[in-house]
Amino acid sequence: MPTLFIRFFDAVQSSEDGPVAELEWLTSDQGVIKNRGITDLRGLEDLVDPVDFDDPTSIVLIVPTELVVSIRVSIPGRTASQIRRGLPYALEEYLTDDLNDMHIASGTIRPGEAVDCMVLPKTLLEDWLAALEHVGLKPGKTLVDGTLLGCDDGAIGVLFEGERVLVSAVHELAAIDRPNLITVLETLRSGRPPEERPVLQVVNGDLTSTEIEDLGFGADQIEKQSAEDGVLAHLVSRGDTARSINLLQGEFAPRRKGFGAVSKWQPVAVVALGWVVLAMG
Repeated sequence: MPTLFIRFFDAVQSSEDGPVAELEWLTSDQGVIKNRGITDLRGLEDLVDPVDFDDPTSIVLIVPTELVVSIRVSIPGRTASQIRRGLPYALEEYLTDDLNDMHIASGTIRPGEAVDCMVLPKTLLEDWLAALEHVGLKPGKTLVDGTLLGCDDGAIGVLFEGERVLVSAVHELAAIDRPNLITVLETLRSGRPPEERPVLQVVNGDLTSTEIEDLGFGADQIEKQSAEDGVLAHLVSRGDTARSINLLQGEFAPRRKGFGAVSKWQPVAVVALGWVVLAMG
């Protein structure tokens, strides 16, 4: 089954003609990219037939890292449900906005382990989903682009996209302007033991020789990768979409097919069962 990947560059804007947004898209079938391009919502409507992607599991929405807060917290609790209930209180101290206006999505919760969380304004996610629904599309997954860098264990991933730079390392994630890259990389290096020699995986761009020298990376620690088919194609091919945190949790979780029908007929089934009991009595 082909999969449609849609990557928004920014928040959705409203207009008299409906939602407005620039995006990158591609279709993939069994790992092979079929079509791709950069367009807007109106262009996407002309290029993609919703009938081909009527199953939500065939649509993956990807949103920008800079609009999402990535936080790792440790919460005491003997069960996953206890820890999940405690997440809002643990995250509140890191947020400046009203917690009631924020959406929290978490990774796998295991007692005794830290929990990776993604937090963003509910209105942002609502607008992205409404914009796609406006063109007849309903995604089954919504992922953050920085989580799809796909760098190796222990490595620091850096992806250039014009003046925008994605940085990923272990459980740390950021989208920054190019001038701030050295400061961020120095911070990541300082947080590791001096004997560690992490590999710096650089995608779609280069660090200058002076920057590499100032950061203390050796030539054997630099790995360059291209993104000749575009940033989205690189993220899709390198990232683990199955393990990345899906933002569509809680009130945003897609409804499973047939769920509505079961709920609709369940009361009728109970009444029918009552008639059977009465008849037997």
